[in-house]
Amino acid sequence: MTGLLAEYDIVAASATVLKQQSQKLNEMLDKHYQDFNSLQKPQRFIDSYPAILKEISRRNAFNKFITDEVYKTFEEYDAVIAREQQERLRFLKMHGEVIPQDFIPELKLQPCAIKGVNIILDKQELKLPRVNNHGPIRCA
Repeated sequence: MTGLLAEYDIVAASATVLKQQSQKLNEMLDKHYQDFNSLQKPQRFIDSYPAILKEISRRNAFNKFITDEVYKTFEEYDAVIAREQQERLRFLKMHGEVIPQDFIPELKLQPCAIKGVNIILDKQELKLPRVNNHGPIRCA
């Protein structure tokens, strides 16, 4: 029986050594796989370059749309709201004293300002390089 236990101990020790070697080989294989993937990155970058240029063009078009159209629209809204505020103040100056406090209190409200809607482009966004248009770009 002791001979059988001795053989078992030898087999168990061998299994432990094999398991450790297997783990080391798996770690080495993972490292080689990562190294191989790293070697592919330059080629994948070259393959992605046209898409990068197209994305820069698309973002530049979006930034131009925001700065040209949306900001202009907000400026127009601000002007309309400023005129409305002046009209309401003029009305209240002329008639506000005679209106009872609890009679249609909404008459004393000012129009909502759109300035709270902050659509401001990140300054980093505006630093994108200018590139040739690489295909149709849609902002909507």
